[in-house]
This record gives sequence, C-alpha cells and structure tokens, in this order.
Amino acid sequence: MREPVAHLTIQTIVDQARRATGATTAWLLASSPAGLVVVAGSGPVAAPPGTLLEPGGPRAYALSSGQAVALVPQPGDSGSVDLGGSTGVPVSVLLVPVLAASDASAGAVGLLEAAGKERARPFTLDDISRVGLLAPVVAAALADRDGGLPAPAAALPPPAPAAVAAALERLARSDPASYDALVVLIRAVLGPR
Repeated sequence: MREPVAHLTIQTIVDQARRATGATTAWLLASSPAGLVVVAGSGPVAAPPGTLLEPGGPRAYALSSGQAVALVPQPGDSGSVDLGGSTGVPVSVLLVPVLAASDASAGAVGLLEAAGKERARPFTLDDISRVGLLAPVVAAALADRDGGLPAPAAALPPPAPAAVAAALERLARSDPASYDALVVLIRAVLGPR
C-alpha cells in the first residue's frame, strides 16, 4: 500500500532540509499531548517515525521561543543527545520551529532539526534561512496529512530555583568557561540587587 501524498511531501521536505544545509541527519518532530513524535527522518537517524521524544533542553527553548537555534554542543552534553536525529551528541545542530501558518502566535506545532554539518562546521544564518523557508510548507503538509495541525507543544513549566541552582553548580564543576558566560547573562537579566 502506498503512503499518502502528504507523507511523500513531508519526507521530501526533510530530505531537502538535510541536503540544503549539508547535514548528516535531519528529521521532523510533530507536537503531541505526550511530547514530540518523529514524523520523518533523513540520513542515518537515531529513531524511527512514531518514536516519542521529550521536549527538553534546546528543543524546549526552540518550541517555547518560536526561534531557530543553531548550536555546537559540547561533547558529553546530555541535553544534546540525539538532536537532529543524530546518534549521540552531534558536532553541530539546527532546530527550526514549525509554526501554525494560520496562527503563529499559537506556538510551535513541531520542529525541523538537522545535525552534523559537513566537515564538522557549525550551521550558519544561511542554513537557518533555508530551513526556515521550509517550515511553513511543513505546517501545511502536517495539516493535510492529519486533517488539521497538531496542537502546539505545551510549554514546559520553569524549573524550581533549587533545580536551577543545582544545574548551575554542576555546570561550574564540569565546564567553568560555559558557567562564566552564563553567569554574565544571568547578572544582566537580574540587574543589580
């Protein structure tokens, strides 16, 4: 039995996102009440379609902010494992939120992710732009496939202050340079107290 045309469209978009950015892997994650579901993958992806993933770390940021994220994760960064469909922690990752074409203020209904840019380079603003142009087409294809868009991903509740403090302590021990950079941002947000 043949896949519905919308599946073919979605697969083609994910393949093109991977090729256009020079990524090793790419996939589309759609929001669901239980988390994010792998819809389609391109390259040697870590999990097959239908796999349910938690929307934490960089994914949670991209979903809640509606902003694309390009990262160069540190080796061993547990929050970056399997991003973009990679196996393990990728050398570079790009996460582009898929916003509902009819109501972008409603939140992201999915993520287009790519990982492992060729020659271990970081993703660029051009890559963000290329994949960003595909995101509205993905939203339309998801709506056609499912008879309507998935519900926007629920925002994760903010962590308790004690959990943030513990995470900062772990970061200070494991990666002092990243801790120092983050503390500069925290001070800027909090202001003089």
